[in-house]
Amino acid sequence: MAYCNESHIDDVFNSQNIDQAIDDNADGTANSGLVTNLIDDASHEVWSYVKPHYSSLDPEDVTDPTSKTQVPVAVRNATAVLAAEMILTRQGKRVPERLATRIEYLRDKWLPGVAAGLFTVDATTTRTAKSTTDDVRRTMRDQGALSEYGETDPGDGESSDNDFFTENSGDN
Repeated sequence: MAYCNESHIDDVFNSQNIDQAIDDNADGTANSGLVTNLIDDASHEVWSYVKPHYSSLDPEDVTDPTSKTQVPVAVRNATAVLAAEMILTRQGKRVPERLATRIEYLRDKWLPGVAAGLFTVDATTTRTAKSTTDDVRRTMRDQGALSEYGETDPGDGESSDNDFFTENSGDN
């Protein structure tokens, strides 16, 4: 199944605009199955970020996307926003600024933060055991993503005393 359904997308964006965006032959009727396919695509995009830390959230295991115990609200909302973007951009339609701001935050901050283990999807969903590894954190540090969260480059005199972020931490 998927992390959200069409009603969740309607909550994010006007359903009339969505219906127009998926009416490819302009007959006034939405193309059957298209929204479902785009929701599946958005669910799997979100899954690619959450799976390192939340293996229990596989969208294929979801039987009820309205259940908060199966799908955390943040995951459901992220999926709905990305699905709305996919629906609008597939025909070259402009994404409204309000939605574009949410998409930018998701793609640039929240999803990479969840993937890096910096953010959680909610307070009750259990993370996969040993999901945060030195390799993931080092990769994020080396790519510069952690600098946005206050950690400077190792060895620059301003870095924290946290050995986790320094090279050869056991050799000091």
